[in-house]
Amino acid sequence: MRITSPVSRIGALLALLLCLVSGGAAAQTWPERPVRVIVPYGAGTPPDYLVRLVTGRLTQSLGQAVVVENRPGANALIGMQAGAKSPADGYTVIYAGLAAMAINPSVYANLPYDPEKDFDPVVMAFSTALYVLVGGKSPYKTLGDLLAAARTPGRSLNYGSLGPGSEAHLAMEDFRTRANFQMAHVPFKGGDFVPALIRGDVDAMFLGIGSVSGLVNQGQLRALATGAPQRAAAFPDIPTVAEAAKVEGFTASAWGAFVVPARTRAAITSRLNAEINTVLALPDLKAELAKIDFVSIGGAPDAVTRTIRADTARFAQVVKVTGTKLD
Repeated sequence: MRITSPVSRIGALLALLLCLVSGGAAAQTWPERPVRVIVPYGAGTPPDYLVRLVTGRLTQSLGQAVVVENRPGANALIGMQAGAKSPADGYTVIYAGLAAMAINPSVYANLPYDPEKDFDPVVMAFSTALYVLVGGKSPYKTLGDLLAAARTPGRSLNYGSLGPGSEAHLAMEDFRTRANFQMAHVPFKGGDFVPALIRGDVDAMFLGIGSVSGLVNQGQLRALATGAPQRAAAFPDIPTVAEAAKVEGFTASAWGAFVVPARTRAAITSRLNAEINTVLALPDLKAELAKIDFVSIGGAPDAVTRTIRADTARFAQVVKVTGTKLD
């Protein structure tokens, strides 16, 4: 039987106390220099715009510059890998979207990062519904029209997306298999998909309506249905995909969250969570988001983990059925 001396027990307690004190002190003095936020998408993209809405306000509340570092490429792999390899010192934050955290694990056999093991969650940030859009001159006036054409023998329809493995791609594949119709996938890079949709080069695609609301209002694009679980207050005449296609429980959306490299001090992660939650609740930020059909989310860090696990399971099944693989 091993006997622990009172001196050794006191020493262990003092060591634990020192760790707690130093961790708390680090959170109180943090940040002592600029904080960078890695965005695994290019400058001017919707994720970049959303992050900058937050970083500008965080700079004011933290008293240190919070700067965006764009690391685009390879379906967010480049930026996510850079974030995973960054020091866990509280000076690197990563903006991680649905595709990076919940789709990539299923479509890449050799993913260079682990969404849960390489990152600690901070807070859910934004979400938006994806809409089924067609060109303004399209013969398809309703989602029913589009599905009837896609199910007609001898007809060959297609749909566009921002690339293989993107939210729009997997959302349509999920919808296609559940609603029993055929459409060929046409991936795009950059913003070429919008002119193609207007011209009718592609018949349809899932897309956030906020970035093209002006074109919808001008009649150059037409929204047939929303992937939200209920009709949007701003577009009450647009039905949900679930009701229009009679596919119970179907939803299509995109979301983003803030995470940090794994093993970042809990006190710093908690401070980040509190500060970002405060920003996400600001009325002026919510008003900016409403203009592009986004909403802020917020909440505790564990909500990020729950969301990642739920969507990973969902899209793993979609990938299994469709056979979508990128390596």
